[in-house]
Amino acid sequence: MRLIGILGTIPQIIVVIAVAMYAAKRSTTEAVLLLIGATIGLISSVFYSVALPWLFETYGSAWYESYISIIATIGMVGGLCFAIGLLLLVQNILRNRS
Repeated sequence: MRLIGILGTIPQIIVVIAVAMYAAKRSTTEAVLLLIGATIGLISSVFYSVALPWLFETYGSAWYESYISIIATIGMVGGLCFAIGLLLLVQNILRNRS
């Protein structure tokens, strides 16, 4: 079961690599926001697929609610960073084409 969860992180690894290549070419605000968002998304995905099942098996469900809300909030911040960076990138592309 954990192998399937780890395989689910492969697309996020590809996104982080692509964004890191873009950020290496252009160090702009949108590149930094995309990189931060993709990295946070990858970390939260790995936590959900690898660490969370292990912690749940080891410590039970008493701690589950508080930690899952913290990780969900961090993941939401990463998603917002990625979305804002993507919107800025699209806006700059459209502005340059006009």
